[in-house]
Amino acid sequence: MAAVDHLIYAVAWLSLSVLHSIPAADSVKARLSFGRSYRLIYNVFPL
Repeated sequence: MAAVDHLIYAVAWLSLSVLHSIPAADSVKARLSFGRSYRLIYNVFPL
């Protein structure tokens, strides 16, 4: 892999981790209040 490929791969993982962490914050959970479907939305949101 070229350096650019590694950079793209790293950015993809970083964006996944950030987008997966945002809905996990307590303040965001309280604001969005998805109820029982929270776990499904939490896993679909980063896609």
